[in-house]
Order: sequence, then structure tokens, then C-alpha cells
Amino acid sequence: MRIVVAFKWAADYQEASVNGSGEVDWSRARPVVSSYDAVAIEVARQIADAVSGEVIGLSVIGEPTVPSMATKTALARGLDRVVVVADETLNNASTTQTGEVLSRAIRQIGDVDLVLAGDSSIDVAAKMVSSIAAGFLGWPAFTDVGNVNVTHGSGVELTRPTAVGSETFTVTRPTVVALTADAVVARVPGMKDILAAGKKPVEQLSLASLGDLESVPYTVRGTSRPSHGARLQKVIDATDTSAAVKQLAGILRDAGVS
Repeated sequence: MRIVVAFKWAADYQEASVNGSGEVDWSRARPVVSSYDAVAIEVARQIADAVSGEVIGLSVIGEPTVPSMATKTALARGLDRVVVVADETLNNASTTQTGEVLSRAIRQIGDVDLVLAGDSSIDVAAKMVSSIAAGFLGWPAFTDVGNVNVTHGSGVELTRPTAVGSETFTVTRPTVVALTADAVVARVPGMKDILAAGKKPVEQLSLASLGDLESVPYTVRGTSRPSHGARLQKVIDATDTSAAVKQLAGILRDAGVS
């Protein structure tokens, strides 16, 4: 069984700071494997160990070369090998572009039974990339999954929460699954894992080798903070409920709230 884990190498949000103007400063935040994707790697490793499968890490980065620290950190978490699509034009790629690039790389890897990913990234948090990749692949996609169990034959049993409890169902492979952050507790790599990671294979794919993309790139022209205006602060005496409601309605009406 061949499992691909789509993971992201992104700045650690725990090391980000907020400056005096209210903007998030990422300059001192070191890049790490997204904590959500670390969960996906752990789930994939557990499945592969149970069925004698292979776990391949797949990442898309906007740099011309693959950072050795990124691949070594990911490999130490339990991946058998890593495939990276590295290209400067993918810097700040849209979710659609990233999903398409992942799908094409998965096709190129070949014979993939299952694609796992975290349900979000630690920076953008769009929660869309795995579903977009599945769309380009023509495979089913499932999100918010808390448990994955490989059944006999070509089935995969998935469990995810609902408004009234949880649901468990079986789907056929291949499929794409986005896991919740609490699906498992990701392992902390030890020295043995880190040393072994340096001997595992890393393959770099060029964007050109994947063919012309269908998705159209876009450019962010600028960002701005929302304008909140002056705050409306009123104290309402709620001793008389009926009078308080009328007073609140009058305040909202005068403020132009409809």
C-alpha cells in the first residue's frame, strides 16, 4: 500500500509576534513542519506499519532548491522518502495552484492508494488544498476525519464527528483524507530518527516536469486592516427588562443598525 502525506513547511506561529501597528511579524519565526501535517504523518506511519506499506511525504515550496532541514525534519517523523516540487514561481501560490501541483505530483508518483493531510495549515489555514487536489485527481475527498482504518480489500474506514455524535463509513481507494488535529498524538523524533532521516531518499521535481497548469495564478496587490471606526459604548440599566429592551432598540436605531 502506498500512502502520500501532503505536508507544508511553514513559519512557526508560536514564534510570530504582533508589532505596535497590529501587524503580525513573521521575521523571527523559524520554519517547521505544520503541526497539523505532523498528525497526518503519524497516522500514515501507523497504517503503513500495520499493512507493510510505504509512506511518501509530498511538499510544494516556493524556492528553487529543497531545504535540507525541511526534508530531514519531515523524514524523522516517520516518512520513508520525500518528494518535493520546488519552484520560485510557487512562492505565495494560491490554494488552487497548490492543490493542482500536488495532484500532478501524486499522479507522477503513481500507484497511490491513499493521500493524507492535516485539515489546515499553520499559516494560511484555508482548509481547502486537500479537497482541491482531490478534485483535480477525480478522487473522493473527506475532511474533519478523526480516525482512519484500512479494511480488507480496497476499502478505507473513516470516522468523523457530526452535530449529534460521529459517523463511520467505508470508502474505496484511492481517496484523499484531511485529518483533525486530535486524530493522534504525533511522535517527537528522537536522535535515532534524526540520524536515520539523513539516509532516506529525497526527490526534487521541477514544476515544468508536471506540465502546464490549468489554474490561473494571481498576485496579491496589497493588504489592509479593517476600519472599525469609533466604538459605541452605552450602559443600560436592566432592572426593568421592558425598558432596557426599548432603550437598546433606540440606541441601535440611532447608530444606524438595521
